[in-house]
Amino acid sequence: MANAPRRWLVVGSGAIAARHIKCVSQLLDDVSFARLSSSGRSATFPAIDDMVDEIFESWDTALAWNPGAGIVANATSGHITALQELLTFGVPVLVEKPLARSPHEAGRIVELAKRSGQPVLVGYCLRFHPAVKRLMDLVVSGGLGSPVQCTAIVGQHIEDWRVQAPESTVSLSAQLGGGALLELSHEIDLAITLMGQVLKTEGFTSTPSRYEVEVAASLSMLHEQAVSSVSMNMLQRPAQRTFTVVATEGSVSADLITGEIAISGPDGQTTHESVEPGSVMYLEQMRHFIGCATGDESPVSDLWSAIAVLNCIESVRRSSAVPQQ
Repeated sequence: MANAPRRWLVVGSGAIAARHIKCVSQLLDDVSFARLSSSGRSATFPAIDDMVDEIFESWDTALAWNPGAGIVANATSGHITALQELLTFGVPVLVEKPLARSPHEAGRIVELAKRSGQPVLVGYCLRFHPAVKRLMDLVVSGGLGSPVQCTAIVGQHIEDWRVQAPESTVSLSAQLGGGALLELSHEIDLAITLMGQVLKTEGFTSTPSRYEVEVAASLSMLHEQAVSSVSMNMLQRPAQRTFTVVATEGSVSADLITGEIAISGPDGQTTHESVEPGSVMYLEQMRHFIGCATGDESPVSDLWSAIAVLNCIESVRRSSAVPQQ
């Protein structure tokens, strides 16, 4: 990839940022990394400082380094500010999901993105999971008929996928953009991608007294010719992650943890398949982003699809609000 970016500016210091650096290093030779630490705080994932060539403490010095691409992997509350800086400078950006804390917050970036002409890929990496790709191929090909329903279930304990102590993690902070709806919004993104435009969303959330954000949520979405439901929580052990699509001529169900897929056809017979481990999705996502940065590909998860997810989340929060007496 001769025309791929060679200088990568990373905004964020956690395990997710480190993972992106590793993926770029696997795919490209002769690249440099810099980390922006505008807060001046130590890295959340200390080993990341051994992975970068420069550490900057202001946007002025970071942009003076002349990056060719940006990775935004800080707290959700800081995504839009980072996008504004990077798009104004004129570089392609991979921004972690969720795009922002609300549709209103995300809307601030749309016009700037149009003017910059730079691609923005929102990190809904589950789209690159081998089991999801196989499921999507089966549904989109039409071999199972027209999809009428999808059901997604995701449950995983916060302590098993966040390296920080639970009380300090972004995932449990309302101000920083935590909560099950935002943190586990991959399944909402997939449901919209497969079932089409959402006409109506309703749902409920659970926020036990010891938490300031919802740790569980259930939502239902109405599409033009289909319905979908998503159940999510941040406390379940062992973890569970399944996605099922029912269509007019059959159904397909994928276990995203084991990589097992079950396909049922119109004859009632079920076949089983196994795919690669889900961990390859991070590398495939980065491969796609590099293609976007070089102009060879268009983002499969862009600003507009990410805002559609936020609109659904906003609807759930409104519908689950407890009326004031």
